[in-house]
Amino acid sequence: MIWMIVACLGLFAFQPAHAFKYIPTSQAQCTSMNFQQVFPMKMRNQNHLGWCYAHAAADLLQYTYELPVQVSAADIAINYSKSKWSRFVTFFTRIFNRDLRKEPPQTGMIKNAVQMILPQGYCPESSLPSDEWTKVDSHTLVSSKEEILQSVLDSYDLQNQVHRGVFRSADQLPWYFEFKNIDREQFFSILKNSSQKTFLETLRKAACQGDRVHFPQQRIGIDFRFRTRHIFQEINAGFDHGTPPTIDFFSDVFYHYDSARKDISTLHTVLLYGRRFDPEANECVYMIKNSYGANCNHVDSDTGLPYDSKLDCEAGNIWLPESKMFPAITSRLILHR
Repeated sequence: MIWMIVACLGLFAFQPAHAFKYIPTSQAQCTSMNFQQVFPMKMRNQNHLGWCYAHAAADLLQYTYELPVQVSAADIAINYSKSKWSRFVTFFTRIFNRDLRKEPPQTGMIKNAVQMILPQGYCPESSLPSDEWTKVDSHTLVSSKEEILQSVLDSYDLQNQVHRGVFRSADQLPWYFEFKNIDREQFFSILKNSSQKTFLETLRKAACQGDRVHFPQQRIGIDFRFRTRHIFQEINAGFDHGTPPTIDFFSDVFYHYDSARKDISTLHTVLLYGRRFDPEANECVYMIKNSYGANCNHVDSDTGLPYDSKLDCEAGNIWLPESKMFPAITSRLILHR
């Protein structure tokens, strides 16, 4: 059954762009909206870790529940990695790419990630950061910031040394990662009492312990759909009701604006957080709240390509017209309050 699901998803994702034409949004339906001005949220940088779906989920939940603090995307991603779907995808990706065996589980389905975290409540970003961790030198006590993927890889390496007896106590650690609720002693205990497979989950529980907050007692509907010719009508209906959606799409359009390809490795999940009408192009344009930091100098880690010069980028937010977005979209998610 699961192979049938994968096959169906693959067929849908790679169907020709001309399989059906979308219904463009008229100027009257494309009134200017910028949720960032109404409910500003900080920009984060997923860097080299494929947790875009978790960043989009964290932003969407923070907005939906109007939370005063940022939701940890790392908490959502680590929690999602326990799901059967995540384990299945991780197993097969590691078969075909041996380099991924050293890395934590990546990529995910935002709908499932949201469903899994809702009953547990959210962990604040201040308790479990999602882009950089604080690394402390045990001898000088000097701290520095290290992007999250490298932080995890370094932790795995240090954990291996602890298990081999190279470091037998917290005092012997050459360095450690410090969190709001985790000091050097606790970090050593986590390294010692977990395996590489369970390290992140153990760390997640310790980092968020005591700080996890239940979502407000407000029911939400989770509306997930694959792309149809009416997708922008659905997206704009959400906008008009104050509910910005997330979309899954092929992000190669960021790097090849006029000749984007549909490669599964470029699938990306983002929050649509604004819209405006471009009278010169005569079409609606949407603002993507991206997860590569508050700058426009991002370079793709796989290809080394920078953003296409034609891309309209403002402090990390990307404005993309419907005509470029529609061929790239595979699905969208809207949370109804």
